[in-house]
Amino acid sequence: MKAYQFIFLSIIIILCSSFVSFAEYDDVSKEDWFYEDVKFITEHRIMNGVSDNKFNPNGFSSRAMIVTMIYRLEGTPIIKWKKIFEDVEPNKWYSQAIIWAYENNIIKGFGNGLFKPNKNIIQEEALQILYHYAEYKNYDFSLYVVDSNKIGKAKNIISRAQLGVLFSDFYKYILPYNKISFKNKAEEFNNLIKVNEGIIPEIKFSEKGEINFIEGSFSDIRVTDELAAIESLYDIYYLMHFQNPSREFKKVYIEDGFFRFQQFYHNIPVEGYQLSILTNKGGKILSLSGQYYRNLDVDTHPKITKTQAEKIIPNSKKVSLCIYIKDDRPVLSWKLSGTTKTYYLNANTGEIITSISNIID
Repeated sequence: MKAYQFIFLSIIIILCSSFVSFAEYDDVSKEDWFYEDVKFITEHRIMNGVSDNKFNPNGFSSRAMIVTMIYRLEGTPIIKWKKIFEDVEPNKWYSQAIIWAYENNIIKGFGNGLFKPNKNIIQEEALQILYHYAEYKNYDFSLYVVDSNKIGKAKNIISRAQLGVLFSDFYKYILPYNKISFKNKAEEFNNLIKVNEGIIPEIKFSEKGEINFIEGSFSDIRVTDELAAIESLYDIYYLMHFQNPSREFKKVYIEDGFFRFQQFYHNIPVEGYQLSILTNKGGKILSLSGQYYRNLDVDTHPKITKTQAEKIIPNSKKVSLCIYIKDDRPVLSWKLSGTTKTYYLNANTGEIITSISNIID
């Protein structure tokens, strides 16, 4: 195996194993304003405590600390040591991180060959380093919203808890939103924040890297019926890569602020692909979750007729066309429901794709 292949695989392994369970710190309480952020950065191995049971939230942050956290975001890539700064020695906990960040134009020294790794870092400086990291990654840093109530003023030294908040927001919001190809990114993003009362809606991705959960409002429409729910989807039209929400979704269930929609393609249901919108009693959206198949391109004219399908699976009580997703590939199918089982039949070959029991134990 070539050296660069080994390095690449090492980074993948590090990233895939980068989540750990959160053990409570003695000096971090669930009532603390920074609790969720400290929990998040600890679970994702971005920042460690000062010991197994202490986080020291009020302790000051250093230049070495923030560079090391960025280095961990990158999966701690392997580098060849070289002497760049007089005050950065090899085999320190921050040595590799500082050399890597310098070589990628994320940080600079103070002149005279000094980096000052243990110098306390102020808010302005921390954001500047994150900005250069965003440049390195080709991220749109304008999407980052500084919460001065938490992070403090530009010239203030930031605490470990504040640094945790800064990185938690960057990881949860800037990284996901830069994966999304908005048509007008800044405008769309600002609209999302506006309708969500100034807070960035949290986005979660599926294993395929597609959005499958948005926590927070994304529409200023009061969602009280099917039409309003569909209209709200237009507000995240580019975010979700929808083609035409009013044509692509039809209701399958609505009750007590819970709107569930089946995806359709040319009036044919896409089996297993549903979106759910949850609202409060006032019609404000709380979350969107579910699946949406973005790349449908299916010939909707079956080669196997309905009559032929019924002969292959006799005694079916209900027969209808659908698009069944098999191994991430859409297949035009006949759905044949009987008393005990439902079969999915390839509508072009007659092959049985799968069967599902209708009996619940």
